[in-house]
Amino acid sequence: MGLKILGFLAAFFSGALISYADNFVTKKMTTVKSSPKTYYLSYIFRLAINTVFLFAVFFVSPALPFGRWPLVLGAVFGITIPSAVFTIILARKNGGD
Repeated sequence: MGLKILGFLAAFFSGALISYADNFVTKKMTTVKSSPKTYYLSYIFRLAINTVFLFAVFFVSPALPFGRWPLVLGAVFGITIPSAVFTIILARKNGGD
């Protein structure tokens, strides 16, 4: 059980790093006066990063001693929760409520 928790935490923090990379890409590619096309390109790029990461976790996990589902769930939560926090911070910084 301890190994599964360790795998979950490792995947969670890896997903958080991916989420931070997504946030970095969004900040660098877009500004308040950016065109909608720039936002769409930023979204597609972030989606590609997330998809490649999740596929990598899914297909590499059988070779690791942690089990597949703790790694997949850790990666999913690691991408989702920090991404929501970064989005809220970015919205507040750009004048959102």
